[in-house]
Amino acid sequence: MSNPSYNQLQQTFALNWLSNSLSNVKNTPAQLQKEAEKSIPAVLKDPESVQLIGEWSVVWGPVMFSNKDNGNKSVADNTMFLAKSASQNTYVLSIAGTNPISPYGWFIEDFNTGTTQVWPFSADAASQGVKVSTGTYVGIQHLLQMQSNGQSVVDYLSSISAAASQQTELIVTGHSLGGALSASLALGLKGMQTATYDFKCINASGSANGQSMSIGSWDSKLNFIVSALPTAGATPGNKAFAFFYDQELGSRTIRIWNSIDVVPHGWQKDMMLEAPHLYYPHVKPNAAVLALTNLALLNSMKSGEDYVQIMEQVAGLQSAVNMQIISPTAVADLLKTMGEGEITKILTFVANNILNVIPDNDPDKKWLEMLKGPVINVLAKVILAKFTGTISQDIINMLPKGIVAYLEKIYAFFNNLFLFLVQLGYQHVQAYLQLMEVTAFTNVMTKYKPQSA
Repeated sequence: MSNPSYNQLQQTFALNWLSNSLSNVKNTPAQLQKEAEKSIPAVLKDPESVQLIGEWSVVWGPVMFSNKDNGNKSVADNTMFLAKSASQNTYVLSIAGTNPISPYGWFIEDFNTGTTQVWPFSADAASQGVKVSTGTYVGIQHLLQMQSNGQSVVDYLSSISAAASQQTELIVTGHSLGGALSASLALGLKGMQTATYDFKCINASGSANGQSMSIGSWDSKLNFIVSALPTAGATPGNKAFAFFYDQELGSRTIRIWNSIDVVPHGWQKDMMLEAPHLYYPHVKPNAAVLALTNLALLNSMKSGEDYVQIMEQVAGLQSAVNMQIISPTAVADLLKTMGEGEITKILTFVANNILNVIPDNDPDKKWLEMLKGPVINVLAKVILAKFTGTISQDIINMLPKGIVAYLEKIYAFFNNLFLFLVQLGYQHVQAYLQLMEVTAFTNVMTKYKPQSA
């Protein structure tokens, strides 16, 4: 179709979103791979999809990486595919964001900012202090190691570059974790066009694992123009990396972020300090919210580096606080989705981590210190029952006054935290679909959404 409804920016963003097809899906690694191979091309072939974004076909991938085989409870930690529009002479390399049910994605890639690695695709990176977070480096490593029909994505790009008869655009895109990884991989691919590098593989801790990849020189005739469309990504690296990125790829980058999305405020210090207040006065930052963001900031500061966002001067899209989800119903829906087990994990996390960064003079600290051992398990049950309405206030009032007062403090404390998290989730996901006006495409995606085992 020569006249799709979406412009090129929307088309690329739609392909960006499509890489998240395995989000929230559990199955065996082999079946997850099959589901990606089935669902992503199916969406692109759907007549409504073609009407919206034009004719795109998958030419490499999709490839799913799962760090651990947990049988039919396994999840996709990273997913990537390459699509082509013959009519536009354009390729889009789409990288999935954080899978909400992937602890590996959260803690080994997203939050792994306490140490850094020298940027591997520049001969001068070490001398200029150009570094990325260990999490970013690990993510890039997984993407470069992916194989589709016996070829890495760099191998495939090399093969089509050699046969190219005209200059072609390659756009690398991703959302959230994919935002940080897509910008980084785009910069790496640009650096590797005419040079080969020895990529040293590392463990999640950042230590070398003894393996390496000789990679690069995939486009010696510069037949490709490399561009990037990262959306909602946290900063991949330090100030020197941001400067290097802006110099090398800034003119070919469109960075999209929502000004009240918490995620792209990470891990730059001045922006992270703003994060707890993004939804004020509708959601007031209590000790839990402040401590949560401070904990993330302190973790990134362990690196000794100043994290700075790429294309820092780019203004964020203007969203608004969603007032419809600032309600007990929204919190109840979140808690029902999470379940007792996840609530217990949050309470345990508060007890083991957040308490350490709450000032001693904060009035909430004393009673929060009671969150220990068996108390956490009991409170998880009571919190779920209270917020979801399965326990009446009359029954609560029958308890001793001291316990009722304690429970009320717990409710108020966690209600504020959950309201913040609900709003954060909306601003980081659904708000972009509204701002980019691509909900019609994501509705098509739901028809082919893989199901868990």
